[in-house]
Amino acid sequence: MRKLLKHGNITFSDMVCHKDPFLMKTLRNHCCFHYTERAPRIDHVLHLETLLKDWPKLVEAVPAFKSLNLRHRVNASKSPKAKIPWHEHYSEHAIELIEKAFARDFDAYGYNRNFDQVREGKVFA
Repeated sequence: MRKLLKHGNITFSDMVCHKDPFLMKTLRNHCCFHYTERAPRIDHVLHLETLLKDWPKLVEAVPAFKSLNLRHRVNASKSPKAKIPWHEHYSEHAIELIEKAFARDFDAYGYNRNFDQVREGKVFA
């Protein structure tokens, strides 16, 4: 599996569905909730999906961030130039595994668990 990942000869869905213990541990450890559950206080959560809209509110709350240069970058998988739409990278099994692995993130950060709705643009529950 590591060799396949290194050389890029595996689909996203196959990677998610692979039974390799290293990969499963890596997937589980990339949940946001894994990093924030022990934080003493979190005042605001930024979502990449609404970062440009939310940025001014954050700068107002933390003026030091005003000097940071936030550049808008189109998510390549959503770009009209993308060869394969982002949602076609997910098999039914991959969707189930991701929902299970990131369940706490979906709940804690308000993400929609209905893949069909997310595919149509309703990212948040």
